[in-house]
Amino acid sequence: MASLHYGTFFIVGAWFAIHRDRFRAWALALSRPRRVGLAILAAVLYTYPFDYPWNQAWRAMGDLLVGAGSALALVLAMAASGGPVLKLGRWLGKISYSMYLNHMLVLNAALVVLLPRWGALPV
Repeated sequence: MASLHYGTFFIVGAWFAIHRDRFRAWALALSRPRRVGLAILAAVLYTYPFDYPWNQAWRAMGDLLVGAGSALALVLAMAASGGPVLKLGRWLGKISYSMYLNHMLVLNAALVVLLPRWGALPV
């Protein structure tokens, strides 16, 4: 069931990538106030608290809401004009897989270096 659950997000992500030009055109056609309103909605949906001891149905609803919020945020980011924050985000997007591959190395190095001197707080 977990594979099906997480696989669904990969499928939706692939579908989203295939239609990204259509989503970007849609977002560019929106007025600025509507884009701001949708950005607020995306933030609200993305911050759905799903780590409470809810049943599976509420947890699935939470995953859907967080997924919708993140997809909406991605569409709005694709329609955004330049700026330093967007340039930083694009750069991080280009190197994110490399960062993912190295994160365990960095975390373990931080444990070895920082834990004996500073305790668990910096890690």
